[in-house]
Amino acid sequence: MATTLEYALMAGVAYRSTRNEINRFPIPTSSGWNELSGTHRSLDDTGFEAISFTNGTEIVISYAGTYNNPPITFFNPDRQASVGLALGMGSAQLLQAAEYYLQVKAAHTINGVAPQITLTGHSLGGGLAALIAVMFGEEATTFDQAPFRASALSAQTDEYGNPVGSSVAENLHAYLSDHATTEQLAKLDTYIAANDPRNTSPNIADTLTGREAAVSNHNVQGEFLSGVPWNWLDRIGTTIEDIPTSADGVAGDDLHSQALLTAYLQSRQTADANQTLNAVTFKLPDLLKMIFDKKLFAFDTDKSDENLLERLVKHEAGITGSLPADAMLTRFTADLWKLAQDGGLTLNDGVTGYPDLNDMSKALTAFAMQFYYEDTANATDDNKQLFT
Repeated sequence: MATTLEYALMAGVAYRSTRNEINRFPIPTSSGWNELSGTHRSLDDTGFEAISFTNGTEIVISYAGTYNNPPITFFNPDRQASVGLALGMGSAQLLQAAEYYLQVKAAHTINGVAPQITLTGHSLGGGLAALIAVMFGEEATTFDQAPFRASALSAQTDEYGNPVGSSVAENLHAYLSDHATTEQLAKLDTYIAANDPRNTSPNIADTLTGREAAVSNHNVQGEFLSGVPWNWLDRIGTTIEDIPTSADGVAGDDLHSQALLTAYLQSRQTADANQTLNAVTFKLPDLLKMIFDKKLFAFDTDKSDENLLERLVKHEAGITGSLPADAMLTRFTADLWKLAQDGGLTLNDGVTGYPDLNDMSKALTAFAMQFYYEDTANATDDNKQLFT
């Protein structure tokens, strides 16, 4: 089964049609994962996008999250989908996510044996993955998951306990019933039955509470879906962690970045436990403000300028046939820790009476960012670090 980091990379790859090629995520091919041929799907009218990966007999389905262009919700199909799902009304994207799941599963069922499928996604994509997981009895690993629990609940009931209207799951079943087999919908049937408010002895394993035990979520601390007003809506499953980070003055939208979350996970693979990328933000409190500064090396990912975070993630993972892995994120993190040593002048400028003056630290941090951003032989040499 995929690791959390591999799921994070695959969740990022799903943002294919909305990113310039230079800012696309790498597939974790070094771990044996490859794109499942012909499975990338992108629908402009609803905003739905998904892609699948295979490793032996395993398949991972990854759903893309929100593309923020256009920024106005009325004109943005991804944002419209998020509102509908968060309020328990469903959306066209959920219908398409279910169709996609059933099609991938059917296409790779051999002699009646279905493949092992798990689901992933970031933001809206994470919410879709979680909904499909509970409705069809699969596992999901999600990132900064959108809070769509309301769409997983049973229908509202009247004062006598009778359902009023249909649940999102029942509407999904009605939509799928004319082009999916009884066998394909069996797990959805048992989910609907177990969550029917009139069912006095449901199979607990098939209730929302039972099935969401197979759904996990990972966040970066402070990302916007974990804060007001979104945090009054519930996510599906269990949040495994809110990765600690120091980010004063950084917007929750920026902290919602899948590239930042993935970089934090990558850093854990190579750094000492107390010298990871997220840990150094507590020593260098201006680091994330600088990383997301559009006057430095932060760019919109749908543009042709390479964004620093995506560059670090790509170079750390490598891209088979075009970009050898060169430990760039590991080296960048190590250089930052050289600046962050306790007692060093790099933490402040040493001016009496001005303990928070740290222009020297910021200048050296910017220098390190520039070193790894510029495509030089030293920047891509896995044995080279900037500071000694």
